[in-house]
Amino acid sequence: MKKLFTIVLVLNLTIGLCAQNFLINHLNYNVTSSTPPLTVEVGSNSYYGASSLIIPETVTNNGVTYSVTSIQDQGFAGSTNLTSVNIPITITIIGSGAFGNCNSLTSIDIPSSVIAIRDDALNSCSALTTINVDVNNPNYSSQNGFLFNKDKTIFLQYPMGKQNTTFTIPENVTSIGYAAFRSCVNLKSIIIPNGVTSIEPFVFDGCTGLTNIVLPENVMTIRDCAFRNCRNASSITISGSVTSIGQLVFESCLSLNSIYCNNPIPSNIVLQNNTFTNIVDKNKIILYVPVGSKTLYQAAPQWGTFTNIVEKEMTSVTTVISKNIKLYPNSTKDKFHVSGLTTQASLHILDLNGRLLFDKSIVNDENVSIGSLPHGLYLVKISIPEGMIERKIVKN
Repeated sequence: MKKLFTIVLVLNLTIGLCAQNFLINHLNYNVTSSTPPLTVEVGSNSYYGASSLIIPETVTNNGVTYSVTSIQDQGFAGSTNLTSVNIPITITIIGSGAFGNCNSLTSIDIPSSVIAIRDDALNSCSALTTINVDVNNPNYSSQNGFLFNKDKTIFLQYPMGKQNTTFTIPENVTSIGYAAFRSCVNLKSIIIPNGVTSIEPFVFDGCTGLTNIVLPENVMTIRDCAFRNCRNASSITISGSVTSIGQLVFESCLSLNSIYCNNPIPSNIVLQNNTFTNIVDKNKIILYVPVGSKTLYQAAPQWGTFTNIVEKEMTSVTTVISKNIKLYPNSTKDKFHVSGLTTQASLHILDLNGRLLFDKSIVNDENVSIGSLPHGLYLVKISIPEGMIERKIVKN
């Protein structure tokens, strides 16, 4: 009798465990609540061979109906045929890598019910050009196909399939989210607004089109692997406000030949032991530092491994944030327009090394010609009574 009881108990446990996971219409489901309200998540590795996917709001198994409330990590990863997906209003969580490597997916709509989109949810979707978020979503928003948090202060995702070569992050953004631009190989120039204070992990990882990296003055933290694999970046400018640089930030930046560090005291910057791992031969890179700080950099951990340290007058980047003063277009062939000035001002154009190229007095609604400048990214500074306005423009 005891042996029979044991067999029955094991059998019941096995049936119970099997009931927690089931397959319907090629989708894996995991029960997340077996008491009311009954819920399931779409399980990982629900590889979907068809081009169109409709995730149901409810699913019934063995006569029991469950509400489908989440997509597990790696839910549809690698579904390379998938071109469209319908996410129901019952879904609240989209897991990490849920649509990773869905290389035919061109757009995705996020319903108002979604309260969490995990890191890398749309990683390596090489054809993705548009992310749309329902206007009633409490945590997320979209603009022109880009993903933001609700108040658009955090830039979360640049669709990898966009063909733009230049991009200006909106001025109200203060942080760039995890892997937001990862492997966006078409981008050659990105303008980061002065309000940004942190660069999160893997933000520009694999952006092989970038040639110059300039951080605005207010950035304080650069997290792990932020610029890893930017293989064509030849110049990096680290602003004087940076106090922390994470692991492998510049790993495999193999074209790097100059670093401009604007902080006169290297000990003010916390580095990891592998911050500059596998960049290139440090004997071939010139490290430019503020006048009077060469000896400090030579004696500092990591910085001292650069053999070519050169003192240089660094330009001040003290700025005033003003949304009223506008420069447009920020990508141009011959000229740009300045509006929003209330008085005469002085305009200065500098290259990324801080060299002044020309300056002039301007008034409101004036066109500024840059036809004589070579192609590239330039700093524009406008002196007004309240201080200095800084913008960036791209000469095509």
